[in-house]
Amino acid sequence: MKSLLLAAALLAGGSAAAQSAKAPAPVRKATPAAAAVPTAPDNRAAVRETDIQKYLYTLAGDYYRGREAGTLDELKASAWLAEQARAIGAQPASV
Repeated sequence: MKSLLLAAALLAGGSAAAQSAKAPAPVRKATPAAAAVPTAPDNRAAVRETDIQKYLYTLAGDYYRGREAGTLDELKASAWLAEQARAIGAQPASV
């Protein structure tokens, strides 16, 4: 019986403490520095269905034989993808 009364007292005390909490601080607006982050150009018009189809057919073709992880075929496919990325001017994120 004493443990039941103790549990009820703790629950009531915890509820009262929760009610007296301060209101959260107001959200600050973004600084101008955050708004100055450059955005990527809109290159959607440069993407053509025939190009995507060509790349998919190349990767899915017999030359790469499924590209199973840890195989020479995966390495060949990765090298080809890196070559294609360099051809369009893509840079690693750390550069």
